[in-house]
Amino acid sequence: MTLLNKVREGFWGNRQLTRRQKIANSIAILVIIYGSGFLGGICGYRIGTGTWPIISSQESIVPPEIQVVSAEQLDSFIKEDQTNLEKYREGFNCVEFALQAAREAMWKGVPATVIRLDFEGSSFSHWILGFATVDEGWKFYEPQMGSFVNPRVGGMFMDKKVVGVFYLYDFVWKPIEEER
Repeated sequence: MTLLNKVREGFWGNRQLTRRQKIANSIAILVIIYGSGFLGGICGYRIGTGTWPIISSQESIVPPEIQVVSAEQLDSFIKEDQTNLEKYREGFNCVEFALQAAREAMWKGVPATVIRLDFEGSSFSHWILGFATVDEGWKFYEPQMGSFVNPRVGGMFMDKKVVGVFYLYDFVWKPIEEER
């Protein structure tokens, strides 16, 4: 006797089910299965995002108009920035630090540019942020340390010789300064 037959016998005894009862039972089982999946999906969404997917009272927030800022306004943003409190770990490295800080800056109306530093004899680069200010020109910010830095081609940064400083514009790396 199969397990299915034992379950049937437990519910309905030895009597035979009519065709209509078999169809009704099949529909009930499918409703239970799909209903469980639906409720599980909703609960998983709630746990993952902290909001219910069905009741959405969220509004889209458009970032403020981006304008060039003064060094004083930039310093004010840097004092509030919490990116450097993140832990450096696998999957969250200089790229994520730079992108997170850039996003925070943009949302607060401070124009930020991702900067790539290339090093001599290395296939790896390092990402930081650059801010074009009205009164002090380019200011470079290391979001991992939470401080301003001054990388220059030919100079040292993180004990490595810098051979190129590039900014990301429209998905293309453009040189600010590079070794000739």
